[in-house]
Amino acid sequence: MRQATKKHSLLVAVPTYDGRRCNWRALADLYCVRDIQVRIIEVCSSLLALGFNQAWAAALNSRPNFFLMLHEDIIPVQEGWEKLLFRELLDRNASVLSVVSPIKTPNGLTSTAIETDDPWNPRRLSMTEVFEKPETWTEEGLLINTGMMLVNFSEPWVDKVHFTIRDQIVRKNGEWTAEVQPEDWNFSRMAREHGARLYATRKVVIQHIGRAGFDNSCAWGTEETDPVHAAKTLVTA
Repeated sequence: MRQATKKHSLLVAVPTYDGRRCNWRALADLYCVRDIQVRIIEVCSSLLALGFNQAWAAALNSRPNFFLMLHEDIIPVQEGWEKLLFRELLDRNASVLSVVSPIKTPNGLTSTAIETDDPWNPRRLSMTEVFEKPETWTEEGLLINTGMMLVNFSEPWVDKVHFTIRDQIVRKNGEWTAEVQPEDWNFSRMAREHGARLYATRKVVIQHIGRAGFDNSCAWGTEETDPVHAAKTLVTA
């Protein structure tokens, strides 16, 4: 008698503020992935890091093979996007694969960034800069976002990380300024510190839904580089 092959498991966490979802079709796509047992949980919280930590804790308790964070305002637009996402993770032997997502403004900046000597001000990548890189890449100091983030949850570092937001108000150039270290960048730092291999990709095409759909399918935007760091470079020169 032929022994049944044990299926891999995937926990999909959909954080939402008020239960609204733009990506219901994407969730249906995930149920069609062959040889993977899929469980989807919705996490409703007005406290961003708390909601993400609740999702991560659910994964720690159930121990899936893979964990996918999929924000409710992220919509994949390709046929077979879910297979492509898994293929990229496995082909690269990545611990975490994050899909590049533009911020919901016309400037074309993304929430994917590179560390600088100031942890409060990493250099955000623009869509122009993202398209100067390979479709899927990693580099030193890479900070990823969690909008569509696939994790190999079988690795030991997953027990050692969490999501947290840090804020401060500082005086710069004679004016008080609010600064933040967002939960996705702090997660990236912790994961890397504990041995995770972080990758970013634009191979999976998505729209980030706000007043319009901001997509990652091409180089666009009013800014070709992070204006904060462009200004610093200009002053230094």
